[in-house]
Amino acid sequence: SIGVDPDNRLLSRFPLQRHSFETQRDALLAVSGNLDLKTGGPPAGSDSRRRTLYGFVNRMDVPPEMTTFDFPSPSTSCPQRSATTVAPQALYLMNNEFVMQCASAMLQGANFGITPGNDISEKVQIVFQRVLGRSPAENDIRNARSFLGTDPSRERWEHYVHALLLTNEFGFTD
Repeated sequence: SIGVDPDNRLLSRFPLQRHSFETQRDALLAVSGNLDLKTGGPPAGSDSRRRTLYGFVNRMDVPPEMTTFDFPSPSTSCPQRSATTVAPQALYLMNNEFVMQCASAMLQGANFGITPGNDISEKVQIVFQRVLGRSPAENDIRNARSFLGTDPSRERWEHYVHALLLTNEFGFTD
């Protein structure tokens, strides 16, 4: 607990860690319901639904989104990956079509029921469980109602889910 080991020197709790590019992409695919969990096989392209671990990396042409998220050069040895927090990382997540597609795909699942007329609190509960793995607090529901309005469109829901995918709570493991 925090009172017993406030500096976490005894590792009484897991230290907060940010997702790497690979785990962030896999988490986005998992939340959207599109993650292909098949193991083994040949390398997959960047547009694949397979885990990022199976992605093909051209040593001479590393995709810019990978280098934005501190992917090490595959042509040299890298004993430890650097971890930076820079504006292009946030801009990538805010403006990338892949992230927006994941938000949209999550709402297409049959059990989400994001349709006009349903109770907003109930839908926010479903979205929170899927994206953040917890129930929303009262202020989360209040903020959702404020953002979504009384009869939100599908596009408004997509923007809401997209915003949750950009939170630190989704991007970090605690």
